[in-house]
Amino acid sequence: MAVRLWKKVFVGFVALIALIVWVYSMLGGLEWREKVTLTVTTPTGVKSAYSVHRVGLPRADLVTGRSLKYRRGEAIVLELPDSSGPRYLFALLDVRWRALHIYKDDLEKSSDISGLTKSAPRVMPREYYPILVTFDDITKPETVKPVDPNNLAATFGEGYALKSVTLEITNERVTEGRVEEVLGWWPSFRGGPYNSMKSLKLPNDSPRGWKHLSPLSFWSLDRVKKFNETSK
Repeated sequence: MAVRLWKKVFVGFVALIALIVWVYSMLGGLEWREKVTLTVTTPTGVKSAYSVHRVGLPRADLVTGRSLKYRRGEAIVLELPDSSGPRYLFALLDVRWRALHIYKDDLEKSSDISGLTKSAPRVMPREYYPILVTFDDITKPETVKPVDPNNLAATFGEGYALKSVTLEITNERVTEGRVEEVLGWWPSFRGGPYNSMKSLKLPNDSPRGWKHLSPLSFWSLDRVKKFNETSK
């Protein structure tokens, strides 16, 4: 009787440990770094820029299909030549999990996404493109406007076209500092009851005529928090 009881206790203990390990793996989630590169054809040649992001996804969301837990990093800043001075094209941050779709076939063979760091960059399908914006005057927040990825010439002029957007899994360091270098005025562009960084007004076709463009479209939350802390 005592032996049987001991066995039941042992089996129950093993089952509990297994459950704890399973729950931990579900909560722990996946994490990787992805490099998104924007390449544009211009009248003076091909120009490209990239940004490396650290991405986190709860394992449970692989089943539910919800958005990423986080994306740490900043928007891509691509400087484009212009006769009146440089123009800038920004590819904004969002929380879609592109890599899991783009590398779907590879991940069906192995669930270890970090093992794909030696894979060649993949061309990003149009439906996963980040939102593109620019400023008519980089020093004036009110001049922000959207850019059609299918028609860069409408914004920048003849000879400009989006050549490709690629994604790759990487071990490179997360990109930082480039957006702040170009939009140095934004961390001090503040208002509201908490004196927080203001959103911009991005023109669109809604009845209101614009939508808020948050600083979180250009910097991840950890960076925006640092700006807010240094402003106090």
